[in-house]
Amino acid sequence: MQGVGDEDKSDKLAATEAEMQRLGVQAAFRKAAEQVGFFGRSQIFVEVGASDDPVELLTPLVESPVKIGQNALRGLRVIEPLWTYPGTYNSTNRLAADFYRPQSWIVMNREVHASRLMAFVSRPLPDPLKPA
Repeated sequence: MQGVGDEDKSDKLAATEAEMQRLGVQAAFRKAAEQVGFFGRSQIFVEVGASDDPVELLTPLVESPVKIGQNALRGLRVIEPLWTYPGTYNSTNRLAADFYRPQSWIVMNREVHASRLMAFVSRPLPDPLKPA
């Protein structure tokens, strides 16, 4: 990583790299890329300590000190696509911004708000082939 500008950013860059190492960011994205190659898609769960709280899993993950406080990010979990399927989604209004974008996902019988899962899809289906 490199900083832009005249001031020394080596401390910030070192701290950022150390945090990315701690979270296993490179390994998680590599594994997700492999799964995209194998299955056509993958998801990464952003772990902020809510994986055992079904009520919290349903709420959006927004950038705020209440939701994501200091040191709240615990890790990234790669989830194979066979363990997830879409929950509620709009399949009736093609003009809507959320057309075929799930509001939530079901992960092993736990409903999770879509903002808590980063989805990677290499070859999306054309709309006529998607389920109604």
